[in-house]
Amino acid sequence: MRACSKKHSFITGLLVLSLFVSWLIAPVQAEPADWYRWQSKQSGRLICKQTDPGPGWQRFSGPFLDGGCRLVKKTSITSPSSAASQTNPATKPAVTTAIANPSSIALCQDCR
Repeated sequence: MRACSKKHSFITGLLVLSLFVSWLIAPVQAEPADWYRWQSKQSGRLICKQTDPGPGWQRFSGPFLDGGCRLVKKTSITSPSSAASQTNPATKPAVTTAIANPSSIALCQDCR
């Protein structure tokens, strides 16, 4: 009887511990990835994607909130905290560029 009681209390303790840890982690939520407008280095064509389409593309503008790259994400611009962040373009605030011909933007995600 005692072995069963000890096993039961051990399992109950693990359950309480796992519930407590999950309660601590619950407020941590991930945001969806930002959307960026990418420009082809070869043709100048623009597409809207969340990820880098490959070596033949460069980031043109963003970040955006939607898959059509229409809703600009408001970001707070802060001064860089170190010299490393000044040399890394990924840490610099993005500048949104206006486009004269918005019909040239491809809205599909898989166009390359």
